[in-house]
Amino acid sequence: MSDHLERIRNALKDYQGKPLEFSIRERLTASAVLAPLYVAEGRTYLLFTLRSSKVRDHKGQISFPGGKREEGESTLECALRETEEEIGIHPQQVEIIGKLDEVPVISNHVITPYVGIIPYPHKLTVNADEIEQVIPIPLEGFFDPSIYRLQLSPFMGRNVPVHFFYFSEATVWGATARIVVKLLSTVYGFLPEPYREVLEKERKEQGLARR
Repeated sequence: MSDHLERIRNALKDYQGKPLEFSIRERLTASAVLAPLYVAEGRTYLLFTLRSSKVRDHKGQISFPGGKREEGESTLECALRETEEEIGIHPQQVEIIGKLDEVPVISNHVITPYVGIIPYPHKLTVNADEIEQVIPIPLEGFFDPSIYRLQLSPFMGRNVPVHFFYFSEATVWGATARIVVKLLSTVYGFLPEPYREVLEKERKEQGLARR
């Protein structure tokens, strides 16, 4: 087990993912994803997928395995089922180590992200109808400031930060990048500097508004 995985496990064991406000959440479709972690040759990786052009939403985007919650199942069951359907990792092969904050997305879904450890080496069975490619990215790569960009975009009545991480393998952005940023901030206290500046500005404005 790598130092990264132990640190992530310890940081998330007592973390309770924050739900959206009920007034927002009740209007959105419940979905869930798994952020899969594994160790190979001493490095810790996050496993991403490239969605195919055949899926209904978010065609051709980088994502974590996941999808819409079916009637009668929990969000955790949804994340594990979708992971098995998309890349062939059986639920019993996944060690769930935490849950992060719910994330609303432009397709009118609310995503519950789970973090889990998967075995390595692993035999993946990729569902070509949903996934074009599986893309592993070293966790440490997300700390490089040169690959990060921030954009403010209108969403749900306000300008929200949209994160972009530009790797040679893929560009991780949108809701997926937001989940990664939450993971890094929760475990390491790390925020990309442009995002930190936006948050500090918001806090100052909120403080002035309360005076």
